[in-house]
Amino acid sequence: MMPLLMCISQSACMCRQSAFNLAIAGWLPCGALLALVAVSLTKDEAAMQARLAHKVDNHIPYVDDSLSYTNSNT
Repeated sequence: MMPLLMCISQSACMCRQSAFNLAIAGWLPCGALLALVAVSLTKDEAAMQARLAHKVDNHIPYVDDSLSYTNSNT
């Protein structure tokens, strides 16, 4: 995607330096999204470890009390 954008930007009266700056700037949103995934992943892993420990200790299915849903069968 970025090489195509560079070709289009170079032909649209942008100099080569501006085209490369634009291409490098495209990595910033990607890095931000990866950082957010990393933060979220540690929290998700801790929650999964807690669920697994609960299942192993009690040998019963884990039910997350924070989920708010209604069962239509009751």
